[in-house]
Amino acid sequence: TDLTADTAWSVAAYSPDGERRSRVSRFRTALGPDQSRIIRFGATSCLGFMNPAFPTLSHASRENLDFFLLAGDTVYADGSLTLQQYQDVWADAFLSPGMRDLFSSTSVVSTWDDHEVTNNWSWTDWNIGEIFDGAYTAYRDAIPWREGPGGTGLWRRLSWGDAVDIYVLDSRGERVEGRYVSVEQLDWLKAWLLESPATFKIILNSVPITDMNGLYGPIEIQDRWDGYPDQRDEILEHIAGHDIQGVLWVAGDFHFSQLGRVDPPGGA
Repeated sequence: TDLTADTAWSVAAYSPDGERRSRVSRFRTALGPDQSRIIRFGATSCLGFMNPAFPTLSHASRENLDFFLLAGDTVYADGSLTLQQYQDVWADAFLSPGMRDLFSSTSVVSTWDDHEVTNNWSWTDWNIGEIFDGAYTAYRDAIPWREGPGGTGLWRRLSWGDAVDIYVLDSRGERVEGRYVSVEQLDWLKAWLLESPATFKIILNSVPITDMNGLYGPIEIQDRWDGYPDQRDEILEHIAGHDIQGVLWVAGDFHFSQLGRVDPPGGA
């Protein structure tokens, strides 16, 4: 708090005896009101096990980014049952050169998906109550955030002055009663999109809101926005109906890159 807007900082932590020092980390504070410049950010998801050095993250760390978005499945903690086991998965991830490079280079904003807990988990799983708290605690300890206004505390807004707002969604922890996100979370998002003065409004969520039925049909439809058509239509029609400009959805999960325009049903 109380830092000067749009200012670069370098931070290091020292051991009490002064003999050990962390790697120097850099971040740049957000723009203030009425400030404007080019803002550059990166994003990825689904880091997995196959390439633990994560060289793409090392590459991103050299790009002088204002922030970096992690769209979920940052770790694959499947099979973990205890807090210690979840913490061990995160500890292993942060030993990788790519993660160390990325987190020392810029601010990191994250959300989660299923693999931070276990594959395709839901609140109807028989043991989810036993493992959820450990998974959530380990995730929060690994990548802390300033708690949001409701639900799991994960959904929240970050503002770069009048230039960019980031809306971080929890598209996993509130899937109950046939809804993809809670009514409270969706109403919060709709209200801020309508009120925001920001030129660009980035929505970070774990699974694309793009209509993927042409590729996947009914396969795992309950694990993406397509499986919740009422809420999907509600937010897309809200954006289109109010002519809210500059909305960019950033998502993960699908293990390939795509760029497209998303319209309400019936659009192009």
